[in-house]
Amino acid sequence: MTTTPAPATCPPPSSRDAQPSTSVTSDKPLRLMHVPKPRKSSAEAARSTVRKKARVMEEVRDRVSGGDPGVLLREELRRVPRDELRSMLHQLKFDQVVIPSGHQLEAKVKIGLNYNQLGKLRSWLKMYNISMESERLTRRAARERLTAYDMHAETLPFCVKGAKKDGSDPTKVQLLPCAYISPVGAAIFDYLEKCQESECLTWHGGKIPQDEIWVKVGGDHGGGSFKLTFQLLNRDHPNSRQNTAVFSIFEAKDSRENLMLAIGRYAQELGDLQGSKWRAKDGKEHTMRVFGTGDYAFLCLWYGLSGASAVHPCLWCDITKMEMNNPESEDRSVNTTRFLTYTHLCLLLFAFPDKAIKDFMSYYRSNVPNGTVPIKMHMLEDHVVPCIRRWGFGLGFMAEQGVEHVHALFNSLARPTCTIPDPVARLKSTLTSHLIGVCPTNTIG
Repeated sequence: MTTTPAPATCPPPSSRDAQPSTSVTSDKPLRLMHVPKPRKSSAEAARSTVRKKARVMEEVRDRVSGGDPGVLLREELRRVPRDELRSMLHQLKFDQVVIPSGHQLEAKVKIGLNYNQLGKLRSWLKMYNISMESERLTRRAARERLTAYDMHAETLPFCVKGAKKDGSDPTKVQLLPCAYISPVGAAIFDYLEKCQESECLTWHGGKIPQDEIWVKVGGDHGGGSFKLTFQLLNRDHPNSRQNTAVFSIFEAKDSRENLMLAIGRYAQELGDLQGSKWRAKDGKEHTMRVFGTGDYAFLCLWYGLSGASAVHPCLWCDITKMEMNNPESEDRSVNTTRFLTYTHLCLLLFAFPDKAIKDFMSYYRSNVPNGTVPIKMHMLEDHVVPCIRRWGFGLGFMAEQGVEHVHALFNSLARPTCTIPDPVARLKSTLTSHLIGVCPTNTIG
């Protein structure tokens, strides 16, 4: 016997919003929906009518796709010719690219643009439907990132050596610009809070005690200026340029007189910072430990030593220059009153174990009987291994590479500010751009 399937019946068109019905057939059920017959094309119809038709199509797409209309809509858009799709998106203003807030400020610093150049870039990108925030919002974002930094800039009487080597051009005093942050402790604590906000703090697998925060302070002259920096060692890549913040800069050589004049204000602040407490957001307190870095010449000036020719040339102990040649000398104890650490040593010898260093020094003394032991050899013989064992890191961790990196960075940052006629304002603007660029909350790497 042959069974004839019942014919599918349509719902009565008595209501414009009739609900869809299901009719049972021999194969699969059919879903019948009421679709109004258009009297005009969508291009000629009123906007309200077009919206009603769009709602009908949304319902149809939802039914046909089985509850996932987004997949079906994407497939429909793929079938539209590219030029037609681009024209549709342009009419709907969906092809506009909006640069997120804050990115423009970071791009300004990293590319090296002033606000005038940034305005020209904004106008040019607008022709390609790329929108950027206004200059007013950019300046506001810059102020918000530096709220904890009390910046100062002034001219100070620095000592400048004469250009002629024969002594006919003596040292003279000259007013030169200097920009700095004071107090530096507040700047370091603000930097710590931003690192915590960005979740970039690390204790290097327990090598740094969980209740301590290590900060490295160092300085170096290069690129026509002296820069005093701090680096947070509780970060990945602590010697990177991104983790090196300059808090004092002056355009003069790092002589003893100039250092006392420009950075003498930080002596008490850094002493107070050593051993102070920083409270994290979870309420846990951390003890601040401050280290120092720099080349031998800079640290000798910092400690008040005369250099390698001094009677006591070592930064770590009170050994005399004559006693360094005698391996049996008893005065080789470390001076524990100094918390700053000297790290500018011969990198090729850092990998030697303790016995190999002693063998090397014994070989040197036996084969060069009249030779002197330079200060770096003394550091290698008596202080390298104890330092590594004491702190758990190689000396490269405490090195000054980050300070060296900022010289080229400041030269590039000075190009957008070279049009500022006042040298004091120019140096302050350069320092401001640098501090914005190294802010831990930056979204651009």
